[in-house]
Amino acid sequence: ATDGAAKQLQEELQGKEMELRDAYEEAQVATKRAEKADERAEAAERHVTTAEAWAESVAKRGKEVAQKLKEELQASKIEIRNARDEMEALLKRAYRAEERAEAAELQVKTAHALIETSVLEERAETAEVQVKTAQALIETSLLEL
Repeated sequence: ATDGAAKQLQEELQGKEMELRDAYEEAQVATKRAEKADERAEAAERHVTTAEAWAESVAKRGKEVAQKLKEELQASKIEIRNARDEMEALLKRAYRAEERAEAAELQVKTAHALIETSVLEERAETAEVQVKTAQALIETSLLEL
């Protein structure tokens, strides 16, 4: 009976040892899987950290670009305003120049008219002198007769 009980205990012991070995192997497999999962989690964490840093960098760069574009837009608005102001000033100068040109043209016409009048007056005076001379000659001729 003792042999049978010892044999049964030995079999149970062997069964328990096999269960222990199986459990140990499963634990080793599970540990390896857990280690791999941990490595994947760490890699994913690094990837997330990298992605976050990249996203922050892109966001920062986007803000910088937006700020730069805003500044360029403001500068363009100022340039447009300055160009319009300059155009208005040039138009005013052109109008004044046109007015001066018209005034100068009128002065030239007036000068021509004065010159013509002066020439005509000289001719009239000359003709008057000639008429008087002719009258004097006629009178002289009549007196000599």
